[in-house]
Amino acid sequence: MRYLKAITLSLLVASTHASAAGIFAQEQKGERARLTAQADYFLSKRQPERAYELLKPLELLYAGDMQYNYLLGLAAIDMGQAEEATWVLERVIAVAPHHAGARMAMARAFFQLKNFEKAKREFELLAELEPPETAKKVIALHLAKIDQIVNKKADWRLTGNLYSSLGYDSNANSAPTDNIIIPGPSLRNFLIAFSQGTSDGSLPTDAEKSSVYYEVGSANRLEYALPDTWSFWGRYQAETKQLVDQTDLSTIGLDLALGTRWRKGEHNITTELAFNNSWRDGIHNKDVISLQSSYSQAMSARLLLGGYLVLEDQSFPESTANNAFVGTLGLTSSYIIGQYRPVILQLGLFASSDQAKKNRADGDKAMFGGRLGASYIYNQKHSFSADITVTDSEYEQENASFEKMRSETQMNLGVGYQWKIDSSLSLKAQLIKNDVDSSISLYESEKTEAFIRVNYGY
Repeated sequence: MRYLKAITLSLLVASTHASAAGIFAQEQKGERARLTAQADYFLSKRQPERAYELLKPLELLYAGDMQYNYLLGLAAIDMGQAEEATWVLERVIAVAPHHAGARMAMARAFFQLKNFEKAKREFELLAELEPPETAKKVIALHLAKIDQIVNKKADWRLTGNLYSSLGYDSNANSAPTDNIIIPGPSLRNFLIAFSQGTSDGSLPTDAEKSSVYYEVGSANRLEYALPDTWSFWGRYQAETKQLVDQTDLSTIGLDLALGTRWRKGEHNITTELAFNNSWRDGIHNKDVISLQSSYSQAMSARLLLGGYLVLEDQSFPESTANNAFVGTLGLTSSYIIGQYRPVILQLGLFASSDQAKKNRADGDKAMFGGRLGASYIYNQKHSFSADITVTDSEYEQENASFEKMRSETQMNLGVGYQWKIDSSLSLKAQLIKNDVDSSISLYESEKTEAFIRVNYGY
């Protein structure tokens, strides 16, 4: 009897909890229905601001509701927040690809953003859904406007940005980790015999030099876009990095480039000829001429695949032994996971050949590596990123001074945060860790850099 009572009591409690859960679900459903009905009313009265203010604070709670997302997207469009609208409406289309209202709203949003290629695609998809006559007229009107805009004469576009950074560099001179280096037996015996270096034949090296720094830069791009698929541009970037505590390591950089792009549907081919120069403490220390070509194809709305080829002629006036011709071949991919607050995964693989122009101590080298990155888009204003790049290098000749073959593994770790304050102004914080492990201690190093950058685009 006691067990019968216990079972009866358990069933009663379970029934009570189930009833309570059901009542809560019904109440939440009723509240959602009242919310969407009120927002729909505001939109019908052409009061998108009131609809947006009503819906936006509850986005976390109702982000999985199709009708809620649809109404929030409409409110965002009518308020001129087209970029936000595309994010919200994508959640609707993901679960209901044939939702004509969401497709129409998405097309309008792309049109506002002047992304006419995507807008045209959405309007054409709508036309295939056999909409009513009124909608057909709206679609035809927008398609005619897009054709008129796209098929106009070639267009000149000028874009640019100004930026300023404040940061810290733990090893501005890229000094080796060890302060004392042990050379190979032959050189070591020579140093001991002729009283060079220390009594044991070791050699002292430069110590790591850390410094706070500030950076100021500007970049501009002038592009000439033809009506169909081609565009051509010229660009420059100039910046100065001033180290407060190590002024002799301060640098000035200047990049100049000419490029072209061919784009057809989901295919994109870009080629650029670039000239990079830098000066350290007023002395020209780097001159690089590069030719870059890349190809990418959107396999779907979420997957992008591509590849690239880079050829470089590197010259270092202060250290001519490092002059080289470098060729790099790589593969890239990116994939978008999720709808609301998506994560963008990036994967890259590359191989390089570095051929010395002169008699470099270690000869030519081959490099292989990969990069894995991820970006988390919290919303239209805030995003977070992290990436890791690992590169293995193998040299073809034994280093005579150390009597060893040189091989290295370089690892770069980075984490960052970006805040888009408005359409022109953004703030970025970045932390970078660089470690080099080498078979020769002279080339082992560690470096940590952190900075905050303010960027103004126009």
